[in-house]
Amino acid sequence: MVENHRMGLLSRGGVGISLGLLLVLSWVVVSNPTLGATSNSLKKEVIYLVGADESATKAAAGRVGGTAVSSLTKAFAAAVADLSAGSNVTIKLAAGDYNGDFGSGAYALGVINAPTATLKLEGGFKPDFSSRSPFRLPSMIVATPQRSAPLLKFAANSKLGAFIVDGVSWDSQASNSYDAKTNSLLYGKSCTFPFVQFYYFSCFTNLSSRFLL
Repeated sequence: MVENHRMGLLSRGGVGISLGLLLVLSWVVVSNPTLGATSNSLKKEVIYLVGADESATKAAAGRVGGTAVSSLTKAFAAAVADLSAGSNVTIKLAAGDYNGDFGSGAYALGVINAPTATLKLEGGFKPDFSSRSPFRLPSMIVATPQRSAPLLKFAANSKLGAFIVDGVSWDSQASNSYDAKTNSLLYGKSCTFPFVQFYYFSCFTNLSSRFLL
C-alpha cells in the first residue's frame, strides 16, 4: 500500500504560485512507510459523499453504505472525528466547484490524531455517483480573489497514516494577477500561499512520493 506512491499532475501556468490550475490524478503522502496493509484493512471504513444534487447524493450514499453531507466543510469536520476515532475515511466529490469554508476559497482541518489511519479525497463523480471521469467531470476546489490561506490546510501537530488525493482539481487563478498583454503571472501581486499546507503534519518529514509531470 505504501511502497510505490505516485502523484500525477496536470497544470497550467508553470509551478509554484504561478500554478493556476492543478489536476491531481493520484497523490499519496505517507507518514508511516512501515504501515502494514493487513492492519490498515481491519479498520472501519467510513465514506462521505458530497454533491449538489441532494436526492441523488443520498441515494448513492445508501448504495455504498456511506453518508451524504451537504458540503465539503462538513465532510472534513466529520472525517477528522472519524479518523481520530481510528477509522479510515474516504470523501467522494461529485463534479462541481467547491468554494472553501464559508466561501473563503480555502479549507482548514482540525487536529487529527490518527497515525495509522488513511484519509482519501476522490473527485470526478457524476451527480449520482454511478461513474467518474475527473477530466470530463472535474471536482474543482476554487480559490477566491481575496484568498489569504492555503486551499487545504492541516492543523499543526496532526498525525495521519496516509493522505490520498485522487481526481481532484485545484484552481487558484482567481487569487493570482496576470499581465494584460502577455498573460504572464505577476508574482508581486499574486497569492503566495501553497495549495496544501501541512505545518508539522507528521507525513511531511517522511514524504515518499514520485511526481509525474
